[in-house]
Amino acid sequence: MSRPVEDWLLDSIIQPLQYRKLLSIPEVIACLDNRFDVYGSSPRFLTDWRWYKDIVGDKRGFNDKALESYYQSNLNLLDYRFEFPAHSYEFGKKLEELGSQSWDMMCKIEKGDESVWQELFLLLQELCAHVEKLAPETSVAIREAMMLLQSGHPDMELNHFPQWWGRGQQYLSLIRKND
Repeated sequence: MSRPVEDWLLDSIIQPLQYRKLLSIPEVIACLDNRFDVYGSSPRFLTDWRWYKDIVGDKRGFNDKALESYYQSNLNLLDYRFEFPAHSYEFGKKLEELGSQSWDMMCKIEKGDESVWQELFLLLQELCAHVEKLAPETSVAIREAMMLLQSGHPDMELNHFPQWWGRGQQYLSLIRKND
């Protein structure tokens, strides 16, 4: 953790999320694409096998390479317990879409929109099916959390969900492009 436990709990758990929007790595790159190039990240997911002498001119493609690397490794952000090998770009795009949709639904629920629960459960089932082959333990943990939420029994014994935790904080380093 990068902050004291009390601060993290207040910011991440206690404070309402309904007025916050996540700022994803792809959104940052898209927003700054014309003026900045991605230089690095933490955790490090960037891979660029091009030879340095081939990267010249205005169309160097650093941001395209960063997005490609991100979408081929973003499953690693979902569960800190594992280091997953690269997956397809399409898998990563779908994972990002499902994650964004679930955030939006959870914010609606927090605002008091109880009608979204069933839609969230369907989305979580889709997420589990999407990651199950590559991340079976993660899928089991998410399904267990769904069972807890659907049962309405806060004392339900949890065997998988308590160990599941994502990597919720990422950093990007960007360099201003020459005008």
